Amino acid sequence: MTITLSAQDEANHHGIRAMVASCACFSVSDSMVKLATGTLPAGEILAIRGVLGTLILLAMVLSTSTGASLGAIRNPIVILRGFLEGAISILFVEAVSVLPIGNFTAIMMSSPLIITALSVVFLKAEVGVRRWMAIGLGFVGMILVAKPSASGFSNAAWLAIACSCLVAVRDLVTRKIPGHVPSQVVTLATSAITTLVGFGLMYFQPRVVPTSGSLTFLALASVAISVANLLVIMACRKADVSVVSPFRYAIMPFALLSGYVIWGNVPDIYAALGILLIVGSGLYAFHRERVKSRQIISG
Repeated sequence: MTITLSAQDEANHHGIRAMVASCACFSVSDSMVKLATGTLPAGEILAIRGVLGTLILLAMVLSTSTGASLGAIRNPIVILRGFLEGAISILFVEAVSVLPIGNFTAIMMSSPLIITALSVVFLKAEVGVRRWMAIGLGFVGMILVAKPSASGFSNAAWLAIACSCLVAVRDLVTRKIPGHVPSQVVTLATSAITTLVGFGLMYFQPRVVPTSGSLTFLALASVAISVANLLVIMACRKADVSVVSPFRYAIMPFALLSGYVIWGNVPDIYAALGILLIVGSGLYAFHRERVKSRQIISG
């Protein structure tokens, strides 16, 4: 029996594959950065990775028709998003240098829940009881992963939580970017501004001569994150965003696998339960949002 897919269904299938592949690439990039933190301070990591990544993205933009839209980099919201990404990158490097990569990634996966909560405050979005319950369970999961001691969260856990909150703010700001600004140009601007933030941070940190190993890690990270951003754009450009977005959680198995293979990290029972709560509540929140959208369309 032959099943014929509609054009939208086929686009959704391509989008899902692209999103899962982007998760693998993001995980590779995160792992390479964590390896580089063993020898380099955060400023140098951001600067070196940023230069390589910006050159790759610039070549990609200039090779397509979006090169004519480079002037959109001057858009204030695009610039604001770039500096938010710069702050996120600093927090990311400092946190991932200490936390197991699986735990860090799990905390970061709470950002969609934070977005939903912030949308109520700043965008006057309506969130039902069941989605609020999902948000609450997700935050419980985040606490289990962060594992506070009697004296509170560790500094690294606080950095990861702050990073997740800033990611939510960044994504809300992204929604305000005018539709005529190409995604590739936004990504290029973000990379360039993050690179400048890295050079600025270097002024306050001791200089370290990069080893060939650390340069290799950062080169791989630059390629991986550039490909990952391109795949996300491909996933969201034609596919139904509500279909592909839940597959962002595919980064969790990749992160846990790299954490085990490279560093021998295995989540304890509390972290494992926290990861399940974060992923489960996030997927349920996506489901409820999709149901609500269908009700609005049909009603």
